[in-house]
Amino acid sequence: MRTLLVLAGLLALVSGGLAAAAGPQEFQLPSGLKCVLLENHERPLVRLELITQWDPALEPSAGNGAAGFLFKVLETAGAGPYTRIVFNRRVDEMGLEFSFQGQVDRFRWSLVADSRSQETAFELLAHAVFRPVFEGPEIQEQRQLLVRKATVASPWEVAVDRFRMELGDPRVTSAGMALAKIELKDLQDLHKRLVRPEHASLGLYGDLSLAQAKQLAFLHLGVWGPGPAPASPPAPPRMAVETGFRVLMQAGLRAELWAGAKRPPEGLKPGIEALLAILLDQRSEAPAGPLEVEIFLVPRGPVLFHWVAAATNRDALVPSLVAALTRLRSQGVTPEGLERARLRWKAENTALALHPQRLLSQALQGDRTAEVEAVTLQELNAAVAAWLAPGNLHYLLLGADADLVKAAQNAGLGAPLLIQP
Repeated sequence: MRTLLVLAGLLALVSGGLAAAAGPQEFQLPSGLKCVLLENHERPLVRLELITQWDPALEPSAGNGAAGFLFKVLETAGAGPYTRIVFNRRVDEMGLEFSFQGQVDRFRWSLVADSRSQETAFELLAHAVFRPVFEGPEIQEQRQLLVRKATVASPWEVAVDRFRMELGDPRVTSAGMALAKIELKDLQDLHKRLVRPEHASLGLYGDLSLAQAKQLAFLHLGVWGPGPAPASPPAPPRMAVETGFRVLMQAGLRAELWAGAKRPPEGLKPGIEALLAILLDQRSEAPAGPLEVEIFLVPRGPVLFHWVAAATNRDALVPSLVAALTRLRSQGVTPEGLERARLRWKAENTALALHPQRLLSQALQGDRTAEVEAVTLQELNAAVAAWLAPGNLHYLLLGADADLVKAAQNAGLGAPLLIQP
């Protein structure tokens, strides 16, 4: 109760502070690039943040390791007229802060500059985003690093990656062999498909007026036209998840049991997904006897349950996970649990917005408060029950022996499918 009161107090304090601040001002370039400005003239600093997004399900090549490969190449690629070394030196000489981050469904570039260097910041950002310089040696070096990482994986790691990939986890890719076939033109075409103004947003924060923001955005990013996107390669055949449960028989003291369900074809309402991610995370924090527990909802991916047992509690591994799934499916979430998750979501999102970068991200993504508030207990529990229906669940048992395999069969997990190390 004390935690809830503290969170409520923080929420009220932060909400009052944000209400006094100027709201976001939006404009759009002819190319489709969405721009959001948050003025703050207290300090002579400007922060630029450009995010380009895509749906991994609609870009087949992004799901075979190519997007991660492209990210690694962009980390070391030149930009515009600069090699990467000269680009970094230019950033340092001007006293700027530059960063580039990649995720499974987006790239993010950010620059922080003093007000006098804002035009240089826009110029360098434009070079980095849509004028990268791909060099053959750098591409080959990154390819070898990623392939080497994939080939030294243990049978245990390969089994987990394959299981998660078959369930549609976009964070796991079939790197190895696929990367060996990606050539320079493939990367260039992928960049043109993923990094596009009509799928991007530019956030501007700090000592910058709306007139200045429009002028600089048009000057440096207005020439970034959408243009025709190269055709995507044909999607590889979808990997079917076999019925039964996969088993890796391996002598040792440690054993693991994974359960997972693919993301519903129709997706999830944003409000339900936001609250469900918190509720599942809270269940990971709760003790599960002597077992290690991890439950998480992968963004744009499956829901996963991961139970780990040591030598002294292997007998509890299967019944504990099956009981947890049954309780969650049948009992669902309590009204108190829903309200705690809703309050935690509000407190986390509002507190994070105190930081300029988080404030920009929130402005670019939009306010989901109304969607989170609108979620009812009935529709949340209905979504959980449907998603975790027995017919949707798949299992992976690692470090198994004959007794564990028999326990899994008796618990209704299906027929064992042996994995060859």
